[in-house]
Order: sequence, then C-alpha cells, then structure tokens
Amino acid sequence: MATKTGSKKTEPRNAEVKALRAHSNQHGAKYAKAQGDTYVHPRPQADIDAGLVELVAEKPKKA
Repeated sequence: MATKTGSKKTEPRNAEVKALRAHSNQHGAKYAKAQGDTYVHPRPQADIDAGLVELVAEKPKKA
C-alpha cells in the first residue's frame, strides 16, 4: 500500500523529556530516572505513549 508523501507522522528524536514516574531501562541502575528528572531521550515516542515521560517545552532562543 502506497502512502502519501508527507503523511507519515515524524517521531521526535533527541528530545528533552521529563519523567512522569520513576523508571529504568535494561542498561542498568546508571540509567534509572526518578519522577521529575529531565534528560535527553534519543527516541521518546514509545515512553510518551506508555506514560513514562512528557516532552519538555523548548526554551526560546536568545537573539
């Protein structure tokens, strides 16, 4: 099935996120996050969908 050009939703990459609840990943305790931690996530869409994190609003750039 063909898709229209530009119809594919783009996932955020290397986005700053905020942990909504404590969680960790398979890489060990070094990568455990507490509720409220902010960090750069390389591919956050799955964690956003699972309710683990939310995107942090970008700060306005200084002119």
